[in-house]
Parts: sequence; structure tokens; C-alpha cells
Amino acid sequence: MQGSYGPLAWVSDAMHGMYPDREGHLRRLGLRPADDEISTELPVVGLLGAADWRAATCVLASPCIDHSSGRISALTASVAGDLLIGLRVAEALGLPMVSFLGSGEETHLVPSGEERCADWQRVAEYVAGLGTRWARGRVDATFVRTGEPVAWATIKAQTAADHDRVPQAGLDGLHRLVDDNPYPRGTRFTYLYDYYRSNISHYRRPVIEALAGVDTAHVLVVENVQQIKCVAWARALNDADGIRTSHLVTCPAPDATNSVRVSRAEPRHRIMLADVLSGQQPGSAPYWAFLSALRDRFDAHG
Repeated sequence: MQGSYGPLAWVSDAMHGMYPDREGHLRRLGLRPADDEISTELPVVGLLGAADWRAATCVLASPCIDHSSGRISALTASVAGDLLIGLRVAEALGLPMVSFLGSGEETHLVPSGEERCADWQRVAEYVAGLGTRWARGRVDATFVRTGEPVAWATIKAQTAADHDRVPQAGLDGLHRLVDDNPYPRGTRFTYLYDYYRSNISHYRRPVIEALAGVDTAHVLVVENVQQIKCVAWARALNDADGIRTSHLVTCPAPDATNSVRVSRAEPRHRIMLADVLSGQQPGSAPYWAFLSALRDRFDAHG
């Protein structure tokens, strides 16, 4: 990719800030340029999987809510970024969008999670309500709260069906992109292996069809680069089952320093979801001018 993460200079700056010296690593994972006019208006850093992503039959765009610790007030601006970019791609392609909100994983797989069940339900409902408001009149969107009994049973069944096809060693370092740490191997957080397997199930055809009822012949994932390995596992499983999968990889929302993902930033550098919803531009980096304009676009039809 010749030292660039796409045609937008501010995207390249943010990616090099958040992922220093990682561009070659991402190329080795299969990331390649997404040469298309949509890349000139959105923070797309590359493409994985089937190249004919415009022929997709549905869009999958799920924001991470796990960093909020079950508190709506702790949701960061990454939720708005991931939702709005997914909605914009779905709108441009005229496709339905599906979004998974991981309340079930937090409740059932995290130790003592059931004690926070009501908190996670509230977070998932809040994010689903926000996404529904933005989608209204523009995108046919389905928000799956994975803590709902039917959703969780469906995901559990798929995870069990895929278990032997995804070796545990393949899950080490699933979300480590800034370094090569094989986390959670050797730590006390081994419950994350089940968490990761469940996340992979979100991209699988039986789960999407059962819970959203959309055509999954060709799934287009529109999610940020932190999901690159997770989607790759799902894509391999889908390919073996005759399902096409493309991943339009986007830039994560940066923190106020433009050098750390906002959901992992120090508290004083975090930009929160509430900041985006305030109607003002929440930060000085160009990412925030872009996101504010996208927010205004979807607020106009909310």
C-alpha cells in the first residue's frame, strides 16, 4: 500500500499514530487497498476477502460495547463511528444492515456477568435505539441484542458447531494488532476464548439468517481494523460453507491525541459517545469533522 492507508491523508495519519510500524503486518494479514469511489468519502483503510464487495446482499456493522463496563455513560465515540459508517455503506448500496450488540457475551461469558445482566441490557437497548433512530427512513437495519434468550441460544449453537474448526491457538492475540502478544494465553482471562468464539459466530450465516432474516449469500462486514483477525476466521468458515464474505476495513475512532483508539485511551483523552451526540464537533482531529458531518446527515432523518 506504499505507506498509505487509503486516499484520505487524515486516515493515514490516524492509522500510523494508532498502529505505528504495523502497516506491513496488516498487509501480511491480507489487507489490500479498496480502490473505489466510496474510499474517497469514508475512512476505509483496506479490503479483505471477496473483492466484489459491491455485490454483497447484506451489511454487517457491529460496534463494541464491552469497554463500557455496562454503563451507558461510559460508551465512547467508537460506537457512533462504527454505527454511522456501517449505515452509510448500507445506504449507498441499498442493502439491509445487521448489527450485533454483545450483551449476551458480557452476561454469560464474563465471570460474575449475570450480576450485571440488567446493566448490559440497558446498554444494548440504548445503542439499538440510537442506531434505529439514525437508520429510520434510510436503511433497513436490525439490531440484535445477544443477551436475548433466542439470540443467545442461536449463537451458542453455532459456536458449538464451529468449535473444532477453530483451534484455541488460533484465537491467541485475536485482537492484538499493535503488538504480537498472544493474549489471553498464559493469563487468568482464559474465558475470553469462549468470548472470541462467540464473536466469530456473529458473522456466520445460520446466526445472521435466524436472527435478522436477511439474504446472506454475500456478507459485507463494515467494521474497524481491530476486527480483522476475527472476521478472517469467520470468512474462512463461511468460504468452506459456500458463503461469500468481504470485509471493508475502517479506521477506528482515535482519542483526543490521534494516537490511541478512543475506547482504550486514558480517561483524560477519551471522546465519549455523549460528546458526539451533543451536536458539536467533539475533537480537533479531522476524524471528528467527518463524523460530525455524518452524524448531522443521519440526524436529519432521525
